[in-house]
Amino acid sequence: MRAGRTFLGGCSGLLAFIFACLVEELPTLAAESAKTVTIHQVPPAVKKTIESQSMGFKLGNIEMDCDDSEVTYTTTITKEGRDSDFTVAEDGRLLSVELTLEEAPAAVQKTIKAQLGQGELDSLENNLEENTYEIEYTRKDGTDGYFSVKEDGKLLTVQVALAEVPPVVRKTIEANLGKGKLGNVYRTTENGEVSFDAEVSFEEKQREMSIAENGKLESMQVFLAEAPEPVQKTIREKLGSGKLIRIDHSFVPDRGVLPYEIEARKDGKPFNFSVGPKGRFLGMDE
Repeated sequence: MRAGRTFLGGCSGLLAFIFACLVEELPTLAAESAKTVTIHQVPPAVKKTIESQSMGFKLGNIEMDCDDSEVTYTTTITKEGRDSDFTVAEDGRLLSVELTLEEAPAAVQKTIKAQLGQGELDSLENNLEENTYEIEYTRKDGTDGYFSVKEDGKLLTVQVALAEVPPVVRKTIEANLGKGKLGNVYRTTENGEVSFDAEVSFEEKQREMSIAENGKLESMQVFLAEAPEPVQKTIREKLGSGKLIRIDHSFVPDRGVLPYEIEARKDGKPFNFSVGPKGRFLGMDE
């Protein structure tokens, strides 16, 4: 990571935190998952975005977070008497902005109100990377819930209980859980197709598996060290100085193999590609 003199000066503890975030396969450091920093300690690109987004408002805390080796900066501002957050990537990209219900598009508002029912809205964020609106809320029974809505108002993802998923999907989740602990389960409807994503935590790491509505396991998230050596080699060669975000082992055949799908960023842009189990480069994602 490149940084200016201002960012480096007198920030040994901060640099240690960033280094820990960037080390591959390092277990999550629960005690240091977030660190408060000042506007003068963030990278220049981040500072520029924060200053642009906070212009005319009171600047509050800046929290530097490390999640899956990705560093982000969540900033609080006060506008019109209320606090609001936005999140910036390490390269200065604006990732998400917290909104009030009234600030969301009319179609999105309508879906949110219908989905909430008698629940209470806790937070609403516009995910600019996915062009979706993410909602956290409290159900009538006091439990936490989550769903996301597309810009046209269509419901995209809904958090569900394991008991709410089809029996064949539940069977696949339980069969692939191993010694891991099941976390949240989500149902996604896109282009008329339904799929389920289940979070699994094991040895301080969290991964996801994706299951089709018919119970077929579609993909399993893996870490770089878990991929076959030829796959690791190809990933490193193609990525170069880019940043690896995520690897999913797909169980849907592509060109006669079960590929590893890589999500990454390079030169400030998405850099996603697929690799065969023997290390053959299968091409860039469109």
